[in-house]
Amino acid sequence: MPKSDAALQSYIEYLGMPKGSFAAVAEVYAQMNSRIWLLENSFAMGELDSHLMKADPEFQVIERVDGVSRWDELSRCVGFHAKMASRCWIPTQFMLLNESGEMPRKYSVCMSNSDEVKAEREYIIDSMNHIQLEERANPLARQIRELVKYISKDVHNLTKNNEFVAVTICTHGVPTDGNGSSSKHAKREFLDSLRELDNLPVRIVFRLTTDEEKNSELIDILQVYLHNPWLTYGVGIHRLREAGLGTDLLDLLDEKPFDLIEVRKFCVDFFLGNKELSLRNPNVDLSGFFEDLQNIVEKEKLVWNPLKNRLTPWIDVEKLRLMTNRNESKNKPKIPLRRATTTAEPSERPKVSSLRRDHTMSGNTSSERKPNSRGNRRFASSVQTPGVGFKEPPTSNGHESPNRKPNRHRSTSSAFNASFAGGDFQNAAGTYGNFGRSASSEDVRTAALKQSSTSGPKDLKDAIKQWSRKAPGYFKLKPMEDLLVGVPELFPPNNPFVESHEHFFKWKEFSADAFIGESGDELKALLKRASRKSKLFLHPDKIPNDCTPSQETLFKSMWEILQESESKTFE
Repeated sequence: MPKSDAALQSYIEYLGMPKGSFAAVAEVYAQMNSRIWLLENSFAMGELDSHLMKADPEFQVIERVDGVSRWDELSRCVGFHAKMASRCWIPTQFMLLNESGEMPRKYSVCMSNSDEVKAEREYIIDSMNHIQLEERANPLARQIRELVKYISKDVHNLTKNNEFVAVTICTHGVPTDGNGSSSKHAKREFLDSLRELDNLPVRIVFRLTTDEEKNSELIDILQVYLHNPWLTYGVGIHRLREAGLGTDLLDLLDEKPFDLIEVRKFCVDFFLGNKELSLRNPNVDLSGFFEDLQNIVEKEKLVWNPLKNRLTPWIDVEKLRLMTNRNESKNKPKIPLRRATTTAEPSERPKVSSLRRDHTMSGNTSSERKPNSRGNRRFASSVQTPGVGFKEPPTSNGHESPNRKPNRHRSTSSAFNASFAGGDFQNAAGTYGNFGRSASSEDVRTAALKQSSTSGPKDLKDAIKQWSRKAPGYFKLKPMEDLLVGVPELFPPNNPFVESHEHFFKWKEFSADAFIGESGDELKALLKRASRKSKLFLHPDKIPNDCTPSQETLFKSMWEILQESESKTFE
């Protein structure tokens, strides 16, 4: 049975996505050879800290049902994608990490005879209700290496046909060896296996079944909002990314703030079906761009906003306009900080290993990101921008992968990579105080957009003080949102008192506008998520071993200051 564009379009409309998004998704669909889902079925998946999504038929209202097990939530997700696979003809395999009594470890749909699709789908859905969760082990490395062997057999055909295999890894985030030990060796083996997989024509999606916020959909929503607060991250976007059908820009949403050209490209793909003439170029006619975009958005149905818990437009045009105005002000020439003595210019940005992290929404986050054949990038992280001249990050050995498809980027969850920092997705204990105040633009822009009226810092210690403390006395700690938004001011080349290092480029900037106007639980959730991401970057276990003394001082100071800020903010 051939792939069905009509069935795919029907599913996109069912998810409440704009009709214009079909063309861009169909391009990915055409290149997808098949999907493989790795399902963790360890004892940890029985924890009752997950939730189910309860939506009305048109996804206009979405409620959360808490107190369900991680496995129950994952089973519901598997059922959804088994149905999607059978109706859109997407060859899909579901593989358990551990043996489960007499139940099979592998299940498939659309891999052979089309007459058996319905029976295959129902068997998968029914089997998920009978899987045993008795093993303590989460042997991700072992199973990924099995996948490497399996996919390697078909690399020639995949490359010849410009196709990829979507690999979705569903886990609670802590890899172990076969005996259930989460040692450093087990984590290293896991990362090594990912690098091997990354060298193949695959697209990797991490779907985390838990996180400190205890619901993965919220994780993805917050991550996207922290970088691109002008977008409503609806359930349809999440399901497509989870399915491996997200476009390059969809996969970058939780990785970096978009510039206006990227916003335009996103909107063309999302609303217009690649008809660029319907949306003016902001570099040529900025006011015309916003006028066109407003007209486009007004023609679309409102979508349920999981962060606001109400219906909102897909694009907040006014917020995007305000962000543009602030960025223009920010980018005006300013006098750079200078040392007392002459120093060499910071080295050019080093190439970054494609493997880092990233994520998805369904109930969980998919994320580490990003190395990948399809494109690859960051759940993780991406330091490069897709589009004209975009070049795939190198593989772990520093060379371009011959099997990698150009201009394709992969999806994963940023939270995943971070799990190895030491916290391993455990809920941060603590009692939260009142988040009654709303962050003002002056609060949020202090660190990122303003410099002291006095002379610049004289040394690294002074630079850290000016970043973390309020002028003019530099005694009182700045609000957490100011610290987080202002982090890039401490990195080269903005900070001439510390040498350049590859690790600096793994930082993903937060949009100041993500915090403006937020208060109460919404602000608390945003700050908590942003703080966690910063700690994953700065955790002592994540800092490279080859740091210079000044780099070590900077990372240690930032870690301690953000720890202090967190305790004051959430006390």
